[in-house]
Amino acid sequence: MLTSATPPVPAAHPRSVFQNLFLSMIAFGVLVGLIFPPFARIVLGSPRALSPAFFLMCVAAGFIVGLVNFILFKVVVSRELARLVVGMQHVLKSVAAAETAGKGCEGCSLEVTSRDAIGAIQHAFNDMTGAIARRLALEAKWQTLHAHLSTSVELEEVARTILATVIELSNTKAGLVYGKHGDSFDLLADSGMDRTHQIPKRISHEYGPLNRALETGKVHSITLENDGLEWFALSTPLGQMRPRTLTAIPFMTKEQAAGLALIV
Repeated sequence: MLTSATPPVPAAHPRSVFQNLFLSMIAFGVLVGLIFPPFARIVLGSPRALSPAFFLMCVAAGFIVGLVNFILFKVVVSRELARLVVGMQHVLKSVAAAETAGKGCEGCSLEVTSRDAIGAIQHAFNDMTGAIARRLALEAKWQTLHAHLSTSVELEEVARTILATVIELSNTKAGLVYGKHGDSFDLLADSGMDRTHQIPKRISHEYGPLNRALETGKVHSITLENDGLEWFALSTPLGQMRPRTLTAIPFMTKEQAAGLALIV
């Protein structure tokens, strides 16, 4: 399950973006009001442009324009931010509910409603919740696998369950599972394979391409033609397909290979 991260420490003196924006717009409006009379004197050539009354009217007009701009900006942006916050809270509740239920999270994303910074925030939030949803789905699948394995006693049934889970989690199409039997590995399960009569029922621990994965305990990519696995073929709606490479996944226990999955 997901663990709660350490809450961020609030700043000693958190700043107010809207307050800074208000002061900036008012200051800019007043500055424009102070600059306009000399500009009007030069352009219009009227001495009345430098009168105290005209200065005062220009400064007042600049103040009003700055104030109106701030109000309009706050109304529009605050509404979008409020929608964003409500959407985030709804998504976070969905994520928490999915975590509690131990299943995947459906609908854990925000609708992207703009093409500006607000939209970028929505995209970033969706990326974050998407990663959380994928982790929840992965945990749910592993819990299902664990529950199934704890009730299974037949080795072949366990192998089929493991193979189905590996194929689903790796987003592959077909595969095989071999289990260790003495110095060799016996075929326990297959899925999505063609030419099943050609699939080796037993492979040697010393078989070169697979031995690399078994000895290192790491996932290896194997080229079929170069490594003598030409019999590996898939069943598809369009007929038989022979992939170029497959992935060998060793199942390790106490640093010893207990099984091997071949997927593509």
